[in-house]
Amino acid sequence: MVSPKSSEIFRTYKFPIILIVAIIIGSIVGLIMGEKAVVFKPFGDIFINLMFTIVVPLVFFTISSAVSKMVDLKRLGRIMGNILLVFMITGLIASVIMIFVVTAFPPEAFPIIATIGILVDAPATLINATGDTVVAMIITRMIEGKEKVTEIFKEYTLDNKLTMLLHKNLK
Repeated sequence: MVSPKSSEIFRTYKFPIILIVAIIIGSIVGLIMGEKAVVFKPFGDIFINLMFTIVVPLVFFTISSAVSKMVDLKRLGRIMGNILLVFMITGLIASVIMIFVVTAFPPEAFPIIATIGILVDAPATLINATGDTVVAMIITRMIEGKEKVTEIFKEYTLDNKLTMLLHKNLK
């Protein structure tokens, strides 16, 4: 029997527990399936894209709600100044890191490595391209609203993908 204390702990930490269990399950699937686990990538991409879609309005409305409830304008000015300062400092830090990395490792110095990577990862590239195409098709259909998601898979065949891939490589 579950004690009330452990039930309360589970209720309090429900989402972190689910996240940790999902990470463990994903790790086990990755260990068992190895390279074949790439077939699950489109599902992760769809999830991440949906999260990006949710996060921006959520942050906007949270900040708007907090600002609209503020009574003291001096406090609002200080908070906005701090937000602007943090934004500028993080942008400056990111710029310095980018300049350092590009100076230390110039991209034009590694063309051979990039070519070898493309040749070695050809099967994985085909799988990733397939997944990316499916994700793009689903998102396009969701935005346009013209067809159901199930009809996407009817028009998408391996033959069609191979023809498109060969045509792209011949150009």
